[in-house]
Amino acid sequence: MRVAPLLPDTVSKVIHPPARRALRTSPQPVVNNFAAPEIKPSEKVLRLRHSGHGRIALGGTRSSVSHPKRIQLSSPACPAASVSTSERTTAREASGIRSTHDGATMHNRKANRMKNWKDLTHYAGFDWAKDHHAVVVVNGEGCIMADFEFAHSLEGWKSFVEKTSAWPNLAVAIETSQGAAVDQLLQRDYTVFPVHPIAAQSYRERKAPSGTKTDHLDAWSLSDALRMDGQGWKVLQPMDPMTQQLRLLCRDEVSLIEQRTALVNQLQQALAEYYPAALEAFEDWTDAFTWEFVLAFPTPQVLDLLFNSCSSVSISG
Repeated sequence: MRVAPLLPDTVSKVIHPPARRALRTSPQPVVNNFAAPEIKPSEKVLRLRHSGHGRIALGGTRSSVSHPKRIQLSSPACPAASVSTSERTTAREASGIRSTHDGATMHNRKANRMKNWKDLTHYAGFDWAKDHHAVVVVNGEGCIMADFEFAHSLEGWKSFVEKTSAWPNLAVAIETSQGAAVDQLLQRDYTVFPVHPIAAQSYRERKAPSGTKTDHLDAWSLSDALRMDGQGWKVLQPMDPMTQQLRLLCRDEVSLIEQRTALVNQLQQALAEYYPAALEAFEDWTDAFTWEFVLAFPTPQVLDLLFNSCSSVSISG
């Protein structure tokens, strides 16, 4: 005669309702333990709970009493003194770390959103240079509305803004994606489309197959190419202020390194002609002590005088 196994009085899979709280806060989620791992029939149940690693953990306390007499309950002690906390403060140079070439300071202001292509009504080709820029503006039919040049200075950029203020929905095509000119355009919230140099050359050859190259032709070819093909181009998104400041600082560092390299090359060339002994004495002329040596002993005669004086002192001693 077979006897059916007795079922346990309790079921491990229970959905508990959310607990009530004294304070009215957001309700706690319902506790569902249906995700608990199943126990295989071959495993011996030593504890009703499982560890996080999937193994059956041993029983916890050996005492069946919830609060043994040898254990004295105590409330947490109050701290003797309040813990000091730190407050976030804004750095003094955070509002403007570096000034641009025209004196405009980089501020932490939120840039305006770029305009959509359907909102653009005029198109400008921007041929940039180190000290001046050429601009040609055309309308939707390709007619030239403006053709001018301005200096890369504070007054020049003010004149650029005044001459283009008649077209608030103006898009600008420029043959680069970085540099001082791009930074100035993005600061003034223009919709900028960078053009690859190879593509710019193709657009210029479309206007002048003979290969003629002028600032006016470059700006006109960029503006007309933007009017005809710019719908598929990618707009240059402005960077956040901190990234832009870091980019300017890195650009300054590169410029200073280039100046230092030029000065070191100039000094080494002069030493090779007039002072070869000093040139052979040091290998790395970027160190400060090498320049201090040249300032202390500018000519071979001064170095020989010091060497002779030291030799005489050592002999007499």
